[in-house]
Amino acid sequence: MNIALFIKLFLALFAIMNPFVNLPIFLSVAKSKDHFGEVRLALLTSTSIFIMLLVIAIGGKEILSFFGITIAGFKVAGGIILFLIAYAMLNAKSIRNNKDPNPAIVPIATPVMVGPGAISQVIAISSKATHISDYTAIFAAIGTSSLLVLSVFASGTFIAKLLGTTGMNIITRITAILIAALAAEMVLEGLQEFFFLSR
Repeated sequence: MNIALFIKLFLALFAIMNPFVNLPIFLSVAKSKDHFGEVRLALLTSTSIFIMLLVIAIGGKEILSFFGITIAGFKVAGGIILFLIAYAMLNAKSIRNNKDPNPAIVPIATPVMVGPGAISQVIAISSKATHISDYTAIFAAIGTSSLLVLSVFASGTFIAKLLGTTGMNIITRITAILIAALAAEMVLEGLQEFFFLSR
């Protein structure tokens, strides 16, 4: 296994998907669940992340091209969804739509965790892979990142109790502001790339 490639991709995915930063979003979605339901949601979320990133690593470029979707367009759409999530968090509203039976996939797995940043990073690295050791490193980095998400999200209630209500409220508001800023950056980058490509 290519250890250097594994470390590079794992650190990149951790920085982009950071489960500690995104924990308030998960807890907002899992607010009405008991501990078993929370763990089940965490497992489903991490599994969805693993499958999505694996599919993207294998044929991400081809999938986007097949549907006529550009990274620029994905960034704009993802940015808008992230902004709506940040707005809900700032107003102390639950992000979960009660009509949505499976919030683990949307909005948690995507676009919160597997958004344009993670997709771009995985496509960029996997497109340069040439040997089996490279692909092993990529799959291992994706698997390790998914397991980290599972362990943090499954312990969400414990972490929240440790921080207390005031601590979680502070982290939630700060996270919301950071997500709103990230959403703005995504939309601006997407628009810049779109207009650059359309010239």
